[in-house]
Amino acid sequence: AKLVQSWLKKNVPNFWDFNTWPPNSSDLNPCDYYFNEASLKASIKSEMNKLDPAE
Repeated sequence: AKLVQSWLKKNVPNFWDFNTWPPNSSDLNPCDYYFNEASLKASIKSEMNKLDPAE
């Protein structure tokens, strides 16, 4: 997990590490978590599409 976190921090511009995500907050509702997750997935897909499969 630490290796993946390190890679994501270096390669995904808008990556939120575990310290950024609040564990439980009354200020956040399920929609907030959904949109944050959707944004993260979009960033990961964008970066994955930049990779050369031959490498």
